[in-house]
Amino acid sequence: MAALIPEAAHKVFTPETLRSAAKQSERKHIVPVRLRRAIKKILREQEKPHMKRKVLSLSESFSEIKDVNLQLATSTSKELIKTSYGDIGLKYRDDETVAYVASRMPAYTLPVRRRLPGFSPARVLDFGSGTGSVLWALREIWPRSLERINLVEPSKSMQRAGQSLLQDLKDLPLIHSYDSIQALTQNLEKSDREHDLVVAVCWILFQSIRR
Repeated sequence: MAALIPEAAHKVFTPETLRSAAKQSERKHIVPVRLRRAIKKILREQEKPHMKRKVLSLSESFSEIKDVNLQLATSTSKELIKTSYGDIGLKYRDDETVAYVASRMPAYTLPVRRRLPGFSPARVLDFGSGTGSVLWALREIWPRSLERINLVEPSKSMQRAGQSLLQDLKDLPLIHSYDSIQALTQNLEKSDREHDLVVAVCWILFQSIRR
């Protein structure tokens, strides 16, 4: 059996490399139970057979390629949402949104769990919030400090899915959702526009895909 393993592999799997890998993975927690239940619930609501087939097809295609975000952008409807700031995102059909919830939401939730020691934000802005992956991760990390979360997401379908996932949760911070930064600034007093933490992970990925 040992003869089947390349010599280079023996050099890679040393005690030092294994310890390093363990340290990198020790913060990789499983997806929160409540999020898994919410995702299952939203999937059960897809009663139409053609909708289920579409969701399954999209979910599998998202999961099979290395650059999932590129696949997501190329497979979704190509209707860019226009604002005074220019293109701010893609419109997602309902079936595409459900596929995103099923295949990508858990993957986006886990990395956010890495946090700075001693940092406890009260007010958070999530720019390009999608279906609320960041919100779920923040609740797991800082369940007591969060007071207000402002979400900016141009896709109405994504907004609806995010709200549906949160339906059965209690003790949530104050949550407001906006279509754009412009809408946020128009509806909030200047003092309320200050945030302890600003997240723009999905928006940055979207911009890198378009270039």
